[in-house]
Amino acid sequence: MDRLPSWLRWLLVLPASIAAAVLMQVIIIFWVRVNPLWISPLPDLVIRLFASYIIPFAFISVGGRVAPKYRLETVGVLAALALLAYGVVIGTRIVAGVVVLEDWWLIAEWVLSTILFVAGMGNGIYDIYGGRQTSSP
Repeated sequence: MDRLPSWLRWLLVLPASIAAAVLMQVIIIFWVRVNPLWISPLPDLVIRLFASYIIPFAFISVGGRVAPKYRLETVGVLAALALLAYGVVIGTRIVAGVVVLEDWWLIAEWVLSTILFVAGMGNGIYDIYGGRQTSSP
């Protein structure tokens, strides 16, 4: 990755982030659908919660690694984009009436899913930042 020109790496930040998130989703779907018989399948709730954590982590972590400079600022922008997309998905489902807000188990799942989503983003940011005081590579 370091051999690529800086301008190309900047161009690849968002596509690489999206590709990482999609790849994580594909891996999760593959894991659920093509599960060997000797491994007991996980409940759907556990899989959805795992996806809520790992997808934003992959999105932010990969985008931060592709960025040639200003990685902390880059992951900040990626985190804002991820939160915006998450808000649009949840808001659209509520407004469209797909879900009734009287379903307390679903609301509890969404709250836990949101906490894991933010934790995944935070872990992705920490993965790039790692406690360093500079934002350049």
